[in-house]
Amino acid sequence: MSAEWEALAPIPVGPLRTYRLVPTAHPAIDLFADLEHVSPAEWDLLYELEALTNPRMRDARGEIVLVPKDERVYGEGASYVMAAFTHLNPRGSRFSDGSFGVYYCAEAEETAVREVAFHAARFLASTSEPAQTLAMRSIGATLAGSAYDLLDQPWPWLRGEDYAPCQALARHARGRVDLLRYDSVRHPGHAAFAVFRPKALRQAQHLKYVELYWNGQRFTHAADISLEL
Repeated sequence: MSAEWEALAPIPVGPLRTYRLVPTAHPAIDLFADLEHVSPAEWDLLYELEALTNPRMRDARGEIVLVPKDERVYGEGASYVMAAFTHLNPRGSRFSDGSFGVYYCAEAEETAVREVAFHAARFLASTSEPAQTLAMRSIGATLAGSAYDLLDQPWPWLRGEDYAPCQALARHARGRVDLLRYDSVRHPGHAAFAVFRPKALRQAQHLKYVELYWNGQRFTHAADISLEL
């Protein structure tokens, strides 16, 4: 199977606006924004000193050692980007075996909503969760970097529920390009991205809150919550 992707050549992608949905259980700590005027050489030491007395900050920080120092980003909105690379999903995902982080995003906000709703629905259904509303943040960021473009590839395993082939491709690609562009499995015909490096993203910002409505069997709809009181 490796011969299928070894012929891929990097192409430039962006700059373009992307969207990502993340859960919001409590107000965000913009941890990496606070380090904008701190030398990168001092980051790890400051993290450790603060985390000794601030477990909330330690949780927000995640495992910073997973991101090489020369690939870290800081400044306004950086925490939205870095979280994807410092909080790993041990079960893995389509383009990660769980040993490294990936920032998943989409070119259309609807695509981001549909991707998140699918995975959240699978979890809620498996545990027979009652009707409820999930509060999410919509994060916008500008994406630019080198990519393997998988949009027009005919490989059926790109859309399969067995993630192993996609994870093998990601391990190959991660050392060669900044990101993968692929056809969204949950919103066919729309581009999604698996970003391997924080520095491929900039100007990340919270756009609004989005609520997903679960009726006990499926998500019925999503609604923007943009009202400020």
